[in-house]
Amino acid sequence: MNGFSALKHIIKSGALCLLVSACAESARDPASEAPVDPAAGLYEFSMSGAGMLKYMEAEKVEKPFCLTEIQRSNFPYMLVENRFKFSPYCTSTRDSREGNMIAGEVSCMADPKMAAGQNSFVYTGAVGEDGVRVEYQMKLNAELHKGAGGKELSDEQLKFALKAMERMKFAIEARRTGDCP
Repeated sequence: MNGFSALKHIIKSGALCLLVSACAESARDPASEAPVDPAAGLYEFSMSGAGMLKYMEAEKVEKPFCLTEIQRSNFPYMLVENRFKFSPYCTSTRDSREGNMIAGEVSCMADPKMAAGQNSFVYTGAVGEDGVRVEYQMKLNAELHKGAGGKELSDEQLKFALKAMERMKFAIEARRTGDCP
C-alpha cells in the first residue's frame, strides 16, 4: 500500500486526527555525545504521534525484536527505513552521523494513478546503548492528479488533509528489555 492509498483509507475511516502530540523537551544533546550503538538484546517498540499511527498500528503489530551484534550499527536507521519503504522504488539517504544523532530521508514515488512525483519521510533520531528514538515527518511533494480522491474525497479535501499530515510529527522508540531468549 502506498502513502496516498493509506491516506484515503485513513480519511474514510475517520482516523485522521489533526492534533499533534506534544513532545517533552530534553536537555540531552545526542550530537555532542561519544557515539555508541544499541546493545544487543531484546527490544520492544512504541509509537507516538497523531493521525496515521492508529491505522499503522492496526496494520503492523510490532513484536519484540532480538537485536544481534551484527545489526547494532544499522538498527537506528532501519526503524524508519524498513517501515516506510513501500516499494522497491523507494530510496534511502542517510546524513553523516554526529555523535549519537542520526538523520536521513526515505523517498518513494507516488502512486502514478493519483499523483506525479515523490513523497518522503524525513527523520532525526537519538541513539543510546539501551534504546533509540527516531522522530519523523512526512513531506508530500507529489503533484496530485485531478480526481485523485476518487468519489470519496474532493480534490480540495484531499489537499487539505495532505497539508495537515505534513504538519504532524511521529516517533518510533525501541527500548532494550533484556537479553534475547
